[in-house]
Amino acid sequence: MLQGCYLPRYAYSPAPNNVPVITEKKASKLGAYYSQNLSNHSRGFDAQGAVALTDRWAIQGSYFFRKETNAGNDIRDSSIIKYKRSAFEAAIGYYVPLNQEKKAWFQIFVGGGQGKTRLDDIITLNNPVVSRYFVANLNKLYIQPAFLFTFNERVSLAISSRVSSIVFRNQQTNYSNDELVHYKLDQLNKSILFWEPALVNSIEFEKLQGVRFEYQLGLSTRLNNVPISSRSFNFSAGIFLDLSRLLK
Repeated sequence: MLQGCYLPRYAYSPAPNNVPVITEKKASKLGAYYSQNLSNHSRGFDAQGAVALTDRWAIQGSYFFRKETNAGNDIRDSSIIKYKRSAFEAAIGYYVPLNQEKKAWFQIFVGGGQGKTRLDDIITLNNPVVSRYFVANLNKLYIQPAFLFTFNERVSLAISSRVSSIVFRNQQTNYSNDELVHYKLDQLNKSILFWEPALVNSIEFEKLQGVRFEYQLGLSTRLNNVPISSRSFNFSAGIFLDLSRLLK
């Protein structure tokens, strides 16, 4: 019953994995996506890019933005919490075919990023109403292996498994020490590991070579024992261009 009265303050929300469909030099990805966690309380957009520099090496970059809300009207915690998050990522990767037909590929990217998260908490239980805030910078390191299957030139399916290390820096807040402990925000001075697997499917438009629709289902779960609250799901859908095919 006590757990049911607890309204979490989400310190982290996962970004979609950037899994480009690269099978040769100059293959590229330039995409924009709408994202949410399917609860209508977390939504935003993502931009992703990648390019194959050679027949084995590639680079990628991403931008992430979210606006989120969660609220409670319980007698123990009546609050409206709003979040704003943003981050940039960049990585270098290696890719290689797994069969002679070049229909199955393995790719692995290693990279990092920086971002910022802000939490605004309106505690409506108090009279007068009390407002709290928490702001922190975010540093990320990640490794992202993935298996890519190209059924033909138009359809691909990828299974990705990202592991991310998150550290929060330069924290600013007007929560009391007791409130930080209660909402588990006091744990953010530690390195937090997340496993973030994803399923990615892309389909090229039949009459628009180089233009693809892509959607992604992703999960996020903590790997180490740092008891923070975090979002556990992300759904993204959007359009990306492969400029090398488009220019053909």
